[in-house]
Amino acid sequence: MKKIYTYLIATAALMIISAAAMAQGGQNPLVGSTHYYKVVPGKSGNTFQWSVTGGVAGTDYTINSASTTTDSLNITWLTKVGNPHKIIFQETDATTNCITTKELTLNVVDNTFDVSIASPDDECNSATDTTDANNNFTTTDFSVSMVSGSTTWNPNWEITFNVASGNIASTIDDVSSTSGTLTDNGGGSFTLTGITSASGEGAATISVRVAGSAFDELSAVVEITEAKELDYNTPDKDTNDWTATGIINPIPNTSSIITD
Repeated sequence: MKKIYTYLIATAALMIISAAAMAQGGQNPLVGSTHYYKVVPGKSGNTFQWSVTGGVAGTDYTINSASTTTDSLNITWLTKVGNPHKIIFQETDATTNCITTKELTLNVVDNTFDVSIASPDDECNSATDTTDANNNFTTTDFSVSMVSGSTTWNPNWEITFNVASGNIASTIDDVSSTSGTLTDNGGGSFTLTGITSASGEGAATISVRVAGSAFDELSAVVEITEAKELDYNTPDKDTNDWTATGIINPIPNTSSIITD
């Protein structure tokens, strides 16, 4: 009777693994995403053991947890080659050595999280008074977009990017954004984090102020070096469309009006 009682408690408590995993997306994880799996033990003092079947550890998935003998596990899913996977949890009663086994079958799916940056249209230098045109400042805006692949998944996301002048006539004077939180990492590197999304899509604008002569072509280059969503740390599925260039065309160096 004691064994049956222990089993029933463990069975009811451990059912949380399936519900929690599905709610978090852990039952159909994207390639590159990290997910948390947990059980509620049937009784304190028991021993626990996690294992994963399907695929190769370190190649198809990585167990990030320091131990597989606690009540939780953290896994990053690296590929979909090993599908289907099975997460197995065993709880052994410390007194009777009776074992309850719980299994969760999951399939890793293709990564659909995609971030890209677009080059702005070429524009004319904004200088209107050419008296001090050699020390002019012009701002060019870069549009960054994100598609999550699902209208019901609206994660916050972040990008890390480098900003550099596109030619010798240009100097980067300032970088800003009205979206998320911008951090200057130094050396021309920046991180923009906490960008929101809705209906499976998100957008941000990176504004780069360029210093230089209004009579020279000025340019700025923005290159994304990392992009990820913040729910499950899923990285961008590829590095396509990660570099953009903004070109500021010079205005004519017209002389002052000469009269007789």
